[in-house]
Amino acid sequence: MSSSSLPKYVTLSDGSFRATPWRGAGVAIPMFSVRTNEDLGVGEFLDLKLLVDLAVESGFHLIQLLPINDTSVHGMWWDSYPYSSLSVFALHPLYLRVQLLSENIPDNLKQEILMEKKHLDKKDVDYEATMAAKLAIAKKIFNMEKDQILNSSLFIKFVSDNEEWLKPYAAFCFLRDFFGTSDHSQWGRFAEFSKEKLEKLLSKDTLHYDVICFHYYIQFHLHLQLSEASTYARRKKVILKGDLPIGVDRNSVDTWVYPNLFRMNKSTGAPPDYFDKNGQNWGFPTYNWEMMSKDNYTWWRARLTQMAKYFTAYRIDHILGFFRIWELPDHAATGLVGKFRPSIALSQEELEREGIWDFDRLCRPYIQQNTLQDTFGATWTFIASCFLREYSKECYEFKEDCDTEKKIIGKLRFSPEKSVWADKELEVRRGLFDLLQDGDRRLRARRPPAALGSPTSRVAGGRRPVKKMCKLFSRSGGRRPRVRRPPTALGSPAWPPWTRQRPRRRAQGGRRPASPRLPTAAAGKNIHSSGFTAQSTAATASPATEHNIVLIRDCEDHGKFYPRFNLEDTSSFQKLDDHSKHVLKRLYYDYYFHRQENLWLENAMKTLPALLSSSDMLACGEDLGLIPSCVHPVMLELGLIGLRIQRMPSEPGLQFGIPSQYNYMTVCAPSCHDCSTIRAWWEEDEERRCRFYKDVIGSNDEPPSQCTPEVANFILHQHFLAPSMWAIFPLQDVLALKEEYTDRPANEETINDPTNPKHYWRFREYFSLFEDENHFSLNFSLLIIFGEFLSSGMHVTLESLLGDEDLKITIKDLVASSGRSYPISEYEMKKQVENIEDELFSRLQLNGD
Repeated sequence: MSSSSLPKYVTLSDGSFRATPWRGAGVAIPMFSVRTNEDLGVGEFLDLKLLVDLAVESGFHLIQLLPINDTSVHGMWWDSYPYSSLSVFALHPLYLRVQLLSENIPDNLKQEILMEKKHLDKKDVDYEATMAAKLAIAKKIFNMEKDQILNSSLFIKFVSDNEEWLKPYAAFCFLRDFFGTSDHSQWGRFAEFSKEKLEKLLSKDTLHYDVICFHYYIQFHLHLQLSEASTYARRKKVILKGDLPIGVDRNSVDTWVYPNLFRMNKSTGAPPDYFDKNGQNWGFPTYNWEMMSKDNYTWWRARLTQMAKYFTAYRIDHILGFFRIWELPDHAATGLVGKFRPSIALSQEELEREGIWDFDRLCRPYIQQNTLQDTFGATWTFIASCFLREYSKECYEFKEDCDTEKKIIGKLRFSPEKSVWADKELEVRRGLFDLLQDGDRRLRARRPPAALGSPTSRVAGGRRPVKKMCKLFSRSGGRRPRVRRPPTALGSPAWPPWTRQRPRRRAQGGRRPASPRLPTAAAGKNIHSSGFTAQSTAATASPATEHNIVLIRDCEDHGKFYPRFNLEDTSSFQKLDDHSKHVLKRLYYDYYFHRQENLWLENAMKTLPALLSSSDMLACGEDLGLIPSCVHPVMLELGLIGLRIQRMPSEPGLQFGIPSQYNYMTVCAPSCHDCSTIRAWWEEDEERRCRFYKDVIGSNDEPPSQCTPEVANFILHQHFLAPSMWAIFPLQDVLALKEEYTDRPANEETINDPTNPKHYWRFREYFSLFEDENHFSLNFSLLIIFGEFLSSGMHVTLESLLGDEDLKITIKDLVASSGRSYPISEYEMKKQVENIEDELFSRLQLNGD
């Protein structure tokens, strides 16, 4: 070939030449759920290398994780909640492989590690025991080699490159352990952060300098181990996808160092929806976007730059928060009395022009004597005397010392009269909250709950009726409320908190005590013995349980008002004259459906581009549910990929999403960490199961009571065939393809239960053995294959899955037959090279002839 015929350019991208767009597939699993032969009680960063191998051999191009930042706020299992960050930069010590901290671990410590491995090799994660074991072992290794480590050039460079976040983090951890609380407002002169105080805390001359360096040391090795796994994934052409939480814990390094970036007197949450009729109060402070914009969102850009060290793609948790957030006052315990921020409020002048002027009447709970009698029965007079005052005939209001949810909780616990309701506190609390929330139980009893996924009806003009508002603004990812840990005495041991002997702070059955931030009802119980009455949950459930007020007055500007959620559902609204009802309903629809759209669009176009421009990572947004109309155009313009889950359709009127009609710029999935797996969902609702079997699968037969491998294959195949750029499957759904992995009860496979604010995030792959004689031979054959045995069950390790050729072939066939791209393994690459060499050799022989 002559030099003149050589190509003058090289094509780096062939996207425009493709007949069909590129599509890939991935698997999702929390880091803590991974199980290998080498881990110590929980999945570890280095386990990702085996997960990458499994992905490649199964045809997956992507691995999706939940957040991996440090969440050590409370020093107990509440910290298993991965979305409440102690630091948005620090990695979680939970995922450290302590065996590789040193090449010179003494034999006695090796034996201790083996003992801990055996002790922690459980069905689920034991968060507290695992943290305690890992930090204790790491501290021993650090004490042996600290001089060598602290003087190493690699360590010194790591500290220097990351000092902006690492030094405040180490100081925070030291102060947290010294004061016995992460609530930095309790830290005396250290409550207010300053660089001068920080330098003194970090001085090499202090007695606690080794403690500071220990936190550097842990983060250093976490960085090395995650970097090794990340490099391995990139080399194997597998994308690691991270998760960007929408909030940070109120008692975090970030709120301590940058308090001006947060509205510390407010909380983030979600309005009432199908999952929680009281709404959700996540406890995170809301963001001060105005202050953040002054330095072009430096804090956000630094977060993304840090993530990009390890990840190639990321999920933006609750992307609606960048358009608007549900903001709650600091006195709220539930998510009921919120408003969207930013939003254009109703002004006093606007309301007065419409003939609305009695703002005191509209902004306070409407409590009448008959409501008290219905709620508390014969004891209503005693309850009224303790908590209420009669301001006009048969009309009551709360006394000043109990006029908010938090004040009610406090008075119930500490009032001199508490002995009267000691054994009925939950029922009394629920009744008092109902006075604030809904006033008239009879109104709620007439409104049964809407079914999840039921068609969204519309009134004239295409507007959604107010009773469906809870679905329009639904939040499909429940957030567990933050729970404060009471501070201990100043003189308590300095560190680490995991090794302290403290009483177990759990309620009966292994669950934590009821959160002081979220009251719980005595569901389904009726209390008659002393006159207290409590409606059952079924009788009182409604699309939303709202404060029994019509308008919420802005606490910062008393001339502004916000229509409270589902205002038509309260007795306060029902008692208004027809003119007032008509005006308020019209203003309500205008507030929630019209006047905010441009404002929310403008807000997102200010904040989201700052995130996207700070890294080269592929960005995906969690946009589940029915959302404001401005969201999808913004995501499309910015190149953000959305999320589609079949049983949570975004299209009104659909029971189930249609994967074949999904947009290319989406991730499709049969389930996610915030809902049940396909096996559990199949068993939850017989009626919906039958509809799915008939309408989606297309069979008139009686559906099986459990999700068989054939059903799982059909559902996964649908998603593989979808036009979506990515089809990402929870590992539990993938394992449903093979019966051997379905012995474990399906409801145990769920990662998070959004309806349970006390959920323990601890799932690990595991299935039972020998529970049924019919399964003995099957399980025995698995024992021979995997060589692992437990007295009552069997761990599903990555090593065992890598040895399951049938499963890998089944998955890869689904990937390949759908036309999705899949990574080529080293073996396949070698075979391709051999085939090319053979073909070239054959051609040379032919030419020679």
